[in-house]
Amino acid sequence: TIGLWFVNTQLVIPEGRMYAANWVYQFSVITCVISIIRCPLNAALISYERMGIYAYIGILEAVLKLLVAYLLYISPIDKLISYAILTFVSMFIVLVVNTIYALKKLPEIKLVKVPDNKIMKDVVNFSKWTIFGSLANVGMEQGLSIIVNFFYGVIGNAAVGVANQVNSHIVGFVNNFQVALNPQLTKNEAGKDRERQYSLIHKSAKFSYFIMLFLAVPIILNLDYILYIWLGDYPPHTTSICMFVIMGVLIETLSGPLWVSIFATGKIRTYQIVISCILLMNIPLAFIVGKANLPPAGIYAIRASIFIVALIVRLIYLKRLIDLNIPQFVKKVIYPIALVSLPLFALIFVKYQYLPNTDLISFLIESMAIVLLETVLMGLFGLNKSERTFISQIILKKIKR
Repeated sequence: TIGLWFVNTQLVIPEGRMYAANWVYQFSVITCVISIIRCPLNAALISYERMGIYAYIGILEAVLKLLVAYLLYISPIDKLISYAILTFVSMFIVLVVNTIYALKKLPEIKLVKVPDNKIMKDVVNFSKWTIFGSLANVGMEQGLSIIVNFFYGVIGNAAVGVANQVNSHIVGFVNNFQVALNPQLTKNEAGKDRERQYSLIHKSAKFSYFIMLFLAVPIILNLDYILYIWLGDYPPHTTSICMFVIMGVLIETLSGPLWVSIFATGKIRTYQIVISCILLMNIPLAFIVGKANLPPAGIYAIRASIFIVALIVRLIYLKRLIDLNIPQFVKKVIYPIALVSLPLFALIFVKYQYLPNTDLISFLIESMAIVLLETVLMGLFGLNKSERTFISQIILKKIKR
């Protein structure tokens, strides 16, 4: 395959590690296939709103990852090869659990011959453009990793890998929140309940951003200390890359309910072409950064900027599809999150410019103080009266329980 040729002839891999790299490549391909097979099973759980079992499967994945980490620690086999094999095994176990639940509890989920060719044609067309967009996303992320490898070597890839690990732990919380709302967004589109759909888009975007911000700011403020405790000596540029990766996800969080609403209409061909072209602009721009010998963080700063452009395009597209009021989105989503975010970003700037490195006591005090500040800012400027009342009622119910 092209990928196998690329790994063996083009990537910068330390001497003596090509054998391990080939093992990782092959198991990565198999694990990718398993992920693709899981897609319709996950979609079934979400569409039936079986969020309980969805959460339990997520917990199973987390436990298996922890087990992989432990087995990796005691494994006598090459650590990189062990990691690839163990990751494949854990994904296969999750697939089996997913499949058994779907067959037993969701009787409608089964292999059947589609009786209507029009249905098949619609599904194939939708899938075709979905795959096109997914390939663009994969091309962007893996293309950036390859460019980092070309210009900064495996040390640059290590820094990006650490940044992605930090990011994935934060994103999990937000993804679970958005997944729970996605069926409602789709149902609103099917029922053409525009007012509720607009309201849900606004709330989903704003609350998702605030959840992400709530977790991201304490981490960004103490990145050097967290990385030191976690890894000891960590690759250069890791801190700056982490910051821009997290900034990019903050921006993409706002886009979550937008692209779900677009997909719910089924009219995605033009959207996928335009968004894919925008996202793939990361590749030539990243190449320019590498060629100019700029720090690798510049690549991820451009990535975050591209996400802003993609957000604007999604808003324009939703204006055409469902007549989403863009000024209202700015007023109800962008304006309140700006009021909350700007003071926090200013604090991050001051911390990195003027304050010394953190120790354990400072880390704990700063984290508690910043969480308190975020809560106050979100309560005063981020939420309207009805949203504050709604959240207060939820908290009171939890306390009573």
